This record gives sequence, C-alpha cells and structure tokens, in this order.
Amino acid sequence: MQSLLRKNNHLLKNFTSKISEKHTSGLYRDMISCDSLKKKLIFCNILMIGIPLFITIFISMGAMYFFYRSYLDPVENLFQDKNELVYAQSLLYTSQDKLSNIDPSNRNSLQKNLQSLGRSMEDLGYHMRYTINMAPQYDTITEEDIRVARYLLGNRLHTGQHLTASRAGRSIIKLTWNSSHSVITILAVNSGQQRPHAMISLKHYFIAFMVVLFLLVFGSIAMVNTWLYRKVHKNLLVPMVQLSLATKAIREGDLSATVDYHNTDELGMVCDNFRAMQQYLRNSVEERVRNEENRRELFSGISHDLRTPLTSIRGYTEALLAGIASSPEKQKRYLNAIASRSKDLERLINDLSLYNRLAAHQLICHPEKVNFGSVVRQYAEEEMEYLSSKNMTVHFDIDDTLDVMLDEKEFRRVLFNLFTNTIKYREKDTSQVSVSIHKEGEEAVFSYHDDGPGVVPEKLPHIFEAFYRADASRTKTSEGSGLGLAVVAEIANAHNGRVEARNENGLTIRFCIPLPKGGSQ
Repeated sequence: MQSLLRKNNHLLKNFTSKISEKHTSGLYRDMISCDSLKKKLIFCNILMIGIPLFITIFISMGAMYFFYRSYLDPVENLFQDKNELVYAQSLLYTSQDKLSNIDPSNRNSLQKNLQSLGRSMEDLGYHMRYTINMAPQYDTITEEDIRVARYLLGNRLHTGQHLTASRAGRSIIKLTWNSSHSVITILAVNSGQQRPHAMISLKHYFIAFMVVLFLLVFGSIAMVNTWLYRKVHKNLLVPMVQLSLATKAIREGDLSATVDYHNTDELGMVCDNFRAMQQYLRNSVEERVRNEENRRELFSGISHDLRTPLTSIRGYTEALLAGIASSPEKQKRYLNAIASRSKDLERLINDLSLYNRLAAHQLICHPEKVNFGSVVRQYAEEEMEYLSSKNMTVHFDIDDTLDVMLDEKEFRRVLFNLFTNTIKYREKDTSQVSVSIHKEGEEAVFSYHDDGPGVVPEKLPHIFEAFYRADASRTKTSEGSGLGLAVVAEIANAHNGRVEARNENGLTIRFCIPLPKGGSQ
C-alpha cells in the first residue's frame, strides 16, 4: 500500500489542479476572506482589552455612586465643618426616628442602638447623653463637657429644646422631642478634642474601593481571556493539530486519519478540502490496487493463452513441413487450425492494445450523422449467420426516424461486445435478445435486453469497470478479458453519452447519446 501511495504523489498535484478548476468561480471570494482569520485574532485582542475596561468602568461608576451616597457625601460634609458639627447634627437627626420607634422597655435593643450611635459620635469627637424623662439611658458626658456646654449655652442648656452652637473649636448639639408620653433628650458635646478617625475612615474607604476595583479588573480580564482561549483552542488549535497529525499519517501511508472540524470559516474550508483530497487519494490507491490485480490477472491469462495457440501453430506447421499431412483434406484441416489459432492471437493482441488505450484514455471517436436504426439493422444482417449458429434470436423495436452523431465503427464494437457477452454468460443453449431504439427527451436510447441470468444487485454498479467480471470463476481470457462492457462505457463517454445497466428478467444495457442540435431528421 505504501509503495502505491508513493506512486500517487502526482495524483495529489492533479487533484490540486482539479480543485482549483472546480472552485475558480469562488477563488476571488476566498482570497478576499482569507484575511478574516487575522482580523478575528486582532478583534480578540481588542476584546481582551475593551471588555474588561467596559466592565470596570461600568462597575466603578456604580460603586462610586454607592460609595458617594453612603460615605463620601457625609465625609465631604465632615470636612466642610471644622468640628464635624453638620455631620454630627445630621447623624443625630437621622437617628431620632429610629430611637423613637424602640420600646423603652426593650432595654437590650435600646442599648444596642445607643452604643452604635455613641461610637459614631465618638468618631466625630463628641460625647453623648441620652435621657428619657430626665433619666439617663446612655451617658459618656464628662465634667469638662458640662463646662463647655455651659460656656456655649449658659442657662439655655436646660431650657432649650433644639440647640446647636459652636465656638473656639468647641460645639454642642441638643435635641428634645416627645415620644409615647415620654420626653427624650440627646445632648452631644465636643470639647475641642482632635479626632483623626475621620481621615482614617476615609483612607479605609479609599483602600477598600481600590482593592475591589483591582479585583474586578483582574477577574474580568481572567474570565475574558479564559473564554477567548477556549474559543481559539476549539476553533483554531484543535483542527490545526488534527491537520498536522493527519498529514503526518498520510506521509507514512495511513489514509484513515480523520479531521473532525466542520465550519464555514477559512479553516473549515481547508479541512473540507483536506478530507476531499484524502478521499481522492484513498479512491486512487484502491483503484490502482484493483487495476494492478486485474492487470496481473489479465497478463497472466494472456501469457497462458498465447502459449496455447503458438504451440498449436508450431505443431501444425512442423507437421506440414514434415509431410505428415499427406492428403489435401488433412492439409486443409491443418491450415484451418493454423488460421483459427492466428485469430485467437489477433484477439489477444487487440485486447492488449485496447487495454493500453483505455488506461491512457485514448479512445477517440469520430462521429458522423447517421440513421441509428439503419446501423443496428445492417450489423444484424451481416452477423445473422453467426447469430443463428449460436441459436440466438433477435427482436427489433426501432424508431427508424432517429438520426444521431455516431462513430459507426466504434458502435459496431458495442454491438459485438453485447452479443458476445450474451453468448459467454448464458446458462442455456439458446438466447432471446430484444433490441430497441427510441427517443427520450433530448437523447436517443439504444436498449439491449437478453434472457440471461442477469447480474446480482451488489455487482451491477461495477460491470462497466475495466477487468471486472461478475462471475469471479471466469479467469481465462478465452472467457472474457473483463474489458467488454468497459469499452461500451468508454465509447458512450466519447459520444458525450452514458450507459446504464438494469436487471429485468435478464440484463438490460441502455446506451444513451444526445440527439444532434435541431433534433432528428
């Protein structure tokens, strides 16, 4: 097999030229689209940058909006007031409703919320006292804070309900309201203490934001790159590896390697053409192996059959020279035998010549305009004596109005091969043959039907192949070289026609050729 594959190197070049001719109409389009693979790779690189940036910008805008509302806005207010007075006041007003809705009897919940508010106020530099009906519930106010409060408010510290004051770096906030028949008071005092915690919190927010932003960017790039890599790996790397392995396998003589990539892009076209080339080479190797076997079989049979007539001719010739054939009748019989063996040699030589012509596709016809029916009737009349001697009866159903472009000499070979096949392969001593000529569409159809055994269905598509014999037991050239119906098919092709074979209570061969332009005369 490998030696035959090496012999088929030129077939690959022929196949390439055939593919080129077959796709000439689409060649320019394919050349235009060949850059799209490069464009896809460029597009992938753009996506690797663009998509993460888009995701990052989108998420960052949302994050900035969220952080601004939750943190940056109050921080901005914090820096607009030296003692964080505005923010502290806003924080207390915000907590007012929440604390009012807590049942005073639920001390755990009240203390938990007061402690949370107290810590927030301490972060701003304030100490806080929370009372219900003058009874302290939460108190971090110091004596210094009381002195600052009296300094800022004087007697209004005890009479005012909603007070805010700031002086010399000190500030005070007092809120009083009624809730569920109770009087609630919050007093917050900043004694001028500097608390750097606000700036520290701002740094924490900024660091947290940058960490989240980095994780988002990194995660987006990682996900996009992973997705793109899988796409490229599936649609580019995998088929390229398959092509490389399949090419190496073909170089080593293995034509069974598969390339399992089917797509409409350029790589898909390459894989389709590769599979077509692979199938073409496989068919070529199989055909060459089959032809080699048939040729060896033919030449072996011809070599054997050449010896038989040559031996007979030599024996009869030596007998005549030696004077063994003394009577004129005996001499005539020897000479007839020599003539018969000479015809056998001529037939064998013609078979060899015909094989060479078929192998080189040099079977050329010279058609002329003739009456199709007249050609068939004339041949039958000339061979009537021979056909009768073979107990063959021929029935005609011919449309004598059909004129065709036909090489009469080559078509007589068709008739000879068909009648000869009927005689060789029949299973009884007599044969009934039906010959018809009629028009079907734009074709003239010559139909030949005999009452022989026919051909088994699985072998029927192969009977027009050179050297093929439906009966494998027939191996001698005297029983047929296997070229008869192959010649019929080649002659049909030379007339731009075709042949068909059917099993219809015997074998039917249809020889179809196109009618001349303008129809039959």
